[in-house]
Amino acid sequence: MDLDELTIATTSDCSEDRGPALDPDDDEHNNESSSSSSSRGRVRTMVEYITMGTFWFFILSCFLLLSMVVIWPIVSSSSSSSRPSNHGDGYNNNDGGGVVDDPNEQQIIQTELKDVQYFLEQEGYSLTATIYNTSSAQYKAAVFMMTQSLPSSSISGSSSNNNKQLLAWQQRYAVVCLYYSTGGEAVWKLDSYYYFFNNRYPVCDWGERIYDGNRVLPFGVFCDRNERVTSIIFFDNGLTGSLPEQELRLLLPHLEMLYLDYNPDLTDDMTSLIRGKLPPSLTDLGMIGCNIKGSIPTEISQFSSLQILSLGYNALTGSIPLNSSMPKQLEFLSIEENFFTGEIVKPLADLTKLEEVYMEDNDFEDVLTESSFLAGSVSKLSQLDISDNPKLRGEVPLHFPSLTVLDAHGTSLERIPEMSSKSSSRLEFLALHDNRNLVAGTFVPPANTTTTTFFFKSLTHLDLTSTGLTGDMPTLEGMTNLKYLFMAHTNFTAGTIPSQFAQLTRLVDLSLKDSQRTGTIPADWTNLTNLVLLDLDDNDLTGSIPEDLTSTSRNLHFLLLNRNRLNGTLPSFVPTKNLRLLLLNGNLFSGDVSSHFSSLTNLKYLYLQNNPFLTGTITTSQKCRQNLLWQADCATKQQLVVCPCCQCCDAEFDDADAVIVPSCDQDGDILLQYENPLWYHRYQRQEYTFSNSP
Repeated sequence: MDLDELTIATTSDCSEDRGPALDPDDDEHNNESSSSSSSRGRVRTMVEYITMGTFWFFILSCFLLLSMVVIWPIVSSSSSSSRPSNHGDGYNNNDGGGVVDDPNEQQIIQTELKDVQYFLEQEGYSLTATIYNTSSAQYKAAVFMMTQSLPSSSISGSSSNNNKQLLAWQQRYAVVCLYYSTGGEAVWKLDSYYYFFNNRYPVCDWGERIYDGNRVLPFGVFCDRNERVTSIIFFDNGLTGSLPEQELRLLLPHLEMLYLDYNPDLTDDMTSLIRGKLPPSLTDLGMIGCNIKGSIPTEISQFSSLQILSLGYNALTGSIPLNSSMPKQLEFLSIEENFFTGEIVKPLADLTKLEEVYMEDNDFEDVLTESSFLAGSVSKLSQLDISDNPKLRGEVPLHFPSLTVLDAHGTSLERIPEMSSKSSSRLEFLALHDNRNLVAGTFVPPANTTTTTFFFKSLTHLDLTSTGLTGDMPTLEGMTNLKYLFMAHTNFTAGTIPSQFAQLTRLVDLSLKDSQRTGTIPADWTNLTNLVLLDLDDNDLTGSIPEDLTSTSRNLHFLLLNRNRLNGTLPSFVPTKNLRLLLLNGNLFSGDVSSHFSSLTNLKYLYLQNNPFLTGTITTSQKCRQNLLWQADCATKQQLVVCPCCQCCDAEFDDADAVIVPSCDQDGDILLQYENPLWYHRYQRQEYTFSNSP
């Protein structure tokens, strides 16, 4: 049937739908021939459209089919994770993952895997037993390396291109071994890092810069300009298990920086790390808080380029290696919070480049003298922390000309040496607290020494709390940079607060608790406007609280004048609106207190008890909060002081003599734990700068 026949037939069908069939010889029908011709033209156009639509539909279908066959696998492969993974039998299908079902393709994969394993075995990159053990990190790494072309050989004499290819292959394999040895995809936190361990990107792209809230830090794998892996940094990343047996040492000859800090589920032994796992090319080794056990072996001397050794907060034991075994280039040594014993003088004697040493919270036992401890040869030492080593005796080591921080609290050091040309005039932080054996020495400058050349003129922090020092309380004349001064629980001769303290205008914290101070609170402390903490608790002070003290100390948060013999009416505390703790108990204050505390909206701790002459109602502008810890003499039957917000009183009775408010003196009272607070500050410790990272 041609097109005209189709048109006529279609027209006929349509006519039949409208009514009876027409006779071809009918005149009326013949008269309508022109109308029929027009209708036939319209039907032909419709058929043409249908035909063209069918043609384009066919073309579009072919295109979609072609896309499914050619383009979709590429897109699918791109969108799927390319990280190394262990799929059932360990074979990695790079076109989307999963186990390969095709027997022929499985045979190809088996052959490729055997080629990689044979190469690893022949080159000695991994132990044979690990290469063929399907549960080992080396086996999984071999599976991952099937996507990489095997280099020709590591035999010397090959071309530079081959050497470059070989190095790239070695580095990639070593880093992937590290990944699998320490838990791999099951524990590593890499969801935000698309490039890391992606087999479509070179190993030198497996690193990024991240912001930790304070600074930008490198994280991942980094290379130098010659595409040699020089830095591996995966701190706080959930690593478990132990580092690979030998791959890092053999295959990363240019590795300089290895930082794996704060991965507490690692299980390595320090001896195995030094003797076989880590490359001696390292300049920086950071494994703080990695649960490392064992001791430091003498073979650490092979790490001749090591500048930073950071092993704090582990479970290391034994002593620091003697016989000059420690690397001579060491600048930063951090071994705090371990279980080290033995000497510290001899192991560190030859380390003349040391700048920061942190050895606190161990069990070292030694005697320190100017002629022994580092022998004054360490001219660059700026920070030294030997605190909480109770078996350390001798002199306070102040004979380092560049020293800015010395923390020797919690030791058994016995004396402060006389200052000499070797002593530092740069010292800013000196903490000697909790050392009752410290009984000799002074901070008073010699009579012929001016304050401009005084060795302690740069001090900003001085803590002599709970030391055995005796004699007159030091006047600290010339120490105008002091911000934190703690001399609580000392045995200085009873006397007044030194008048020279009024010159310490930068003071932020001042604690003279339990230091046998007598007399009055100095009235000329109006210049101490930076005070946040003033603790004069448990002395024998008399007189009233100077009005100027509360009117000028607008930054005060903590004011402790309790357990003295202060008297008179209380000053206005309105200017000290930031007060959080106010202890006035155990004095002889008098007068009405009704208007003194209502504006102190930040006041949480208020002790007024044992002031028998106070009267009035203690009010607050806010509703009584459950976290308010207030005490007052609201327990007597006369109720001279009314305190709706107090949590306890001495013993308040109702008409039937039944106790309705618990006593402040009862055993286990929650407020008693705040009766004797201790104050201290820590220095700002040097942190990694990662200055050598690319």
